[in-house]
Amino acid sequence: MYTQTVRSFALALFFGMTLTAAAQTNTIRIEEGAVFVNGQRQAAEELPETLELEGLTASLSFSGPARFRMGEYTYSIEGGRLVQAEPSDDAFLIFVGRGDSYLESPRAANPFLMRRLSSTSEPRPLVQGQGGLFDLQGNRVAVTTPQPMRQYFELLDGKLQRMDVLADMPASQAAIRLHQEAREAADVVRAFPQIELQTYLEDVQNRNSGLYDRIVREHLMEMETRRLASRILTTDDSRQKQELQETLHEKLSEIFELKQENRRSEIEELGDRLTELRSQLDARERNKQEIIDRRIRELLGQLN
Repeated sequence: MYTQTVRSFALALFFGMTLTAAAQTNTIRIEEGAVFVNGQRQAAEELPETLELEGLTASLSFSGPARFRMGEYTYSIEGGRLVQAEPSDDAFLIFVGRGDSYLESPRAANPFLMRRLSSTSEPRPLVQGQGGLFDLQGNRVAVTTPQPMRQYFELLDGKLQRMDVLADMPASQAAIRLHQEAREAADVVRAFPQIELQTYLEDVQNRNSGLYDRIVREHLMEMETRRLASRILTTDDSRQKQELQETLHEKLSEIFELKQENRRSEIEELGDRLTELRSQLDARERNKQEIIDRRIRELLGQLN
């Protein structure tokens, strides 16, 4: 049974057979015991029997096919409906999520993360969900996450290394493995823009915690507007629809001001960073001979 409220904004879930395949965007909203898939309420009798809805509020947005865990069971979207599914180990996940603790401190929000997950592992908190899934049960922050860019290239390098050994396999087996590895490598490459965003946000978090908090809040508020829009499209009560539209307008106005503030802060941050880089460049120029001598020692040491 869920006694907490969890909202997760899935920035991207990338899957597919080719880089050019268009991924369909899916949204799920769980509220007051009802499930809305892409804005359409799913009939109670069509919901999986294992689905526990009591006390659960969730708002999810992702692209491409995805499996995710709620409680002990795994679910996915098929034919516009939420259905129970088997766990999978082929999921890539980049998202920011939060639990009730966000109301007390924006820093409690989970950082942007990419996860290559194993279907054999035990369930973990939200940002450490296993089985190629993201888990709606927790709100603790993973504090030992590798640098996203390094993790990204380690993933890609590992896939390329596995491709190198295919020549030693029988032709039919090698063809199957090559197809699988190529597909997964394409998934990793496709996620690169989001990994760049993740790296940028981690850098911002280290340099300007206030700006980081506001950027996270900006994304969460964007997710809230999608939830409001979904409710507007699905409600039949004209008065409620009008109230929701007014709320949406107010929320968008608030987001606009927040975005303006964030962009101004980012410009100032970039200016400070540029000044710092110029200072580093001047320092390198002053220490030119020392840098060259040190590099010579490194190169000669590698040869010995």
